[in-house]
Amino acid sequence: MLGAKRLIEDSRAMTRRSFLALVGWGGFAIASAIALFQSVRFIFPNATYETPAAVKYGPPSDFAVGSTTVFISDRVVIETGHAATRQNPALPGFKCPCHGSRYFRDSINFFGPAPRPMDHIHVEVAPDGKLLVDRGSFVDLKFRLKV
Repeated sequence: MLGAKRLIEDSRAMTRRSFLALVGWGGFAIASAIALFQSVRFIFPNATYETPAAVKYGPPSDFAVGSTTVFISDRVVIETGHAATRQNPALPGFKCPCHGSRYFRDSINFFGPAPRPMDHIHVEVAPDGKLLVDRGSFVDLKFRLKV
């Protein structure tokens, strides 16, 4: 502060070196302020490009009994069918198209890089008769939608 006051009072003290130092420190301060502003702005995105958590698919009749339907873009797998019985003891499985893990029909993994079973998400029939899948709401592994 004392140096700035001295520079204002005595204009002969401004040398090329002090002028370049003043310009350099000013540029550093402006660049630091811009970087701080951009860092804070980065935390709050302008828009989100994620698909909504709740997605509607066709009516339940579009999904055949015993079928596995994979929606890669939404990261959703719709399984229809029955559990294993004495006549059909083996649960057929499917291969995840995302990372290649293999799962039984009840979403338990048995091969591949997946460290745990798939999450089960809430599914219900919407008032218009279509399946409403809410990827933001997780349910117990034993949850089944009966239509």
